[in-house]
Amino acid sequence: MAARGYTVLTVQSCRRGLPLVPTDATMEATVSISAGQSAGLEHWTRFNPDMAPNGCGEGTRFCVSDYVRTFASRLGLELAAYNAMDGQRLVPYQCVVARKEWEAVKDRFVEAFLLQKKAYRRANGGSTAPSFHADVQPRVVDVASAEPKSLKKALPSHRVVVRRTFLEVEEDEDEMMVARPVRRPKTTGIVEFAARGYTVLPVQSCRRGLPLVPTGATMEATVSISAGQSAGLEHWTRFNPDMAPNGCGEGTRFCVSDYVRTFASRLGLELAAYNALDGQRLVPYQCVVARKEWEAVKDRFVEAFLLQKKAYRRANGGSTAPSFHADVQPRVVDVASAEPKSLKKALPSHRVVVRRTFLEVEEDEDEMMVARPVRRPKTTGIVEFAVLAF
Repeated sequence: MAARGYTVLTVQSCRRGLPLVPTDATMEATVSISAGQSAGLEHWTRFNPDMAPNGCGEGTRFCVSDYVRTFASRLGLELAAYNAMDGQRLVPYQCVVARKEWEAVKDRFVEAFLLQKKAYRRANGGSTAPSFHADVQPRVVDVASAEPKSLKKALPSHRVVVRRTFLEVEEDEDEMMVARPVRRPKTTGIVEFAARGYTVLPVQSCRRGLPLVPTGATMEATVSISAGQSAGLEHWTRFNPDMAPNGCGEGTRFCVSDYVRTFASRLGLELAAYNALDGQRLVPYQCVVARKEWEAVKDRFVEAFLLQKKAYRRANGGSTAPSFHADVQPRVVDVASAEPKSLKKALPSHRVVVRRTFLEVEEDEDEMMVARPVRRPKTTGIVEFAVLAF
């Protein structure tokens, strides 16, 4: 591939959202770092597929070729990146560029990407940041690999043919079930998920009761904390599913989407939270929100939730309090796991009871009749009788 004048670039490990790009004069910065002042790369913002018009991301998916072109253009560099090579589409985290163009901009590009990693860690916390490599082995999308594994295996099928007899067959509960429904693959990774403009929020570890919400003017406070006076969040009460009309909790169960909406509304924030993604229901302790809305209210929401933890400990005692995170991997409810055990068998099970007969089983593979070996009747008495006769 190098001999043909091309270089493959990869951007991976975007576990906490899409990578960043330098901001231009018309955009608001997501994060700023002093290390980039000397290079004129102090302000950074989250990459969005819409920044690359006519890109392969089509406005929804994350495509590295779109990111590399946008990143280079923000640096004032000319670098054409493509998502296919020799008519074969590369995996989403790879792109191909002309080697001659890459050699001309490599030093400036790599220097800026290292600053992007610092900005990424500053924006998301922790030590995780996207990795970048050049001159790697290209990997193409295998179209056939997208087929469900269950469709790639031929299910064995035996037709039972019984001649001149009575046959009793005990059917399973669902006799029409040929095989267990194909289980939908797991939800896409955080990179592709974040590219669609959503963020998953979980609330966990509510071991001593449901979390709290700020009290309204008409409600009695469960607990009060002095730490919340300056923020106007001194009084708190226990969350109840009835506080969220038309919520997924249905008045009895705790659903994080209901809690997040109620919590945000008590703070005077607008944040729509949902309990399903792509038609799949999320686990009860997760909800999904629009990334754009979340970025607008994140600081205020997190600050208030930390005060909620203090109020929770004051109300219940001990050090246990609900935990809250953003940009986590979505987890969906496995509907198949709730099915009766009899429906979880990969193949239908027919208990065949045959009485006083011969049974022939016809195979599908070669359509040949293979007769079941006939069990030889007992002849002990006849043999002994013949021996005595002689």
